[in-house]
Amino acid sequence: MTIDSGFAPACNRPERPVALPPDHHPHNQDPGAGPAHEPGPRQHPGLVMHPFVSPEDQVTILAAVDEAVVAELGDLIEALPHHPRPITAVLALIEAGLLAVDFHAPFDSSVRIWRP
Repeated sequence: MTIDSGFAPACNRPERPVALPPDHHPHNQDPGAGPAHEPGPRQHPGLVMHPFVSPEDQVTILAAVDEAVVAELGDLIEALPHHPRPITAVLALIEAGLLAVDFHAPFDSSVRIWRP
């Protein structure tokens, strides 16, 4: 004897549980507040998360290094003319491992920076 549930076989599979954020309370939401889950931007795994490095800053710095192969810090500063802290942005990319610096040279505008 076969029991037909009336559902397609794919619908009879147990559903995977959905993890909701701890502060998710649909019954407490303001009806005019919009959807409960609005998708945010997905972060690229190679994107440096630093308060002084926007994605545009990162791409600009890396493009300048790629163009020069070995760039000087002063050239990277010039690539970001309106940045409030361009040296901090470059150091964040070094700390993240996207760039390398000559640790044997004095840290000034002519220190060499490249991709590792």
